[in-house]
Amino acid sequence: MKPPNLTSVILKPNPLSPVEYIKQVREKVHQGDSRQDVLVKLDDAWAHSSCKGDGDLITTDLFFYGPKKRKSATIIIVTYRVEKSKKIVDFVGGEENYRIHLYEGKCYPEIYEILNE
Repeated sequence: MKPPNLTSVILKPNPLSPVEYIKQVREKVHQGDSRQDVLVKLDDAWAHSSCKGDGDLITTDLFFYGPKKRKSATIIIVTYRVEKSKKIVDFVGGEENYRIHLYEGKCYPEIYEILNE
């Protein structure tokens, strides 16, 4: 019996789970990193949105990984505190997709523009 021709098999890469994305990001970004460093380290995200807190100060960045759908995208959140006029990472983690509406109207580009379905 002749073996199958394996050169004709197309393998699709498996997307990472949200937990795996968060783990990878936490290996790159640490508390105390500057915002500028974060933007360079997470430039592999397929989208990024900067969010304001009270006033005009950017206090949060959202990075999007995985599927490009509202219900299944992995959303990485990085929050900052200000030290000596520099934005320093305070928290790195994941945000639940069902909570993304909390950021609408506070981020640019707008979340609905990124996750349009």
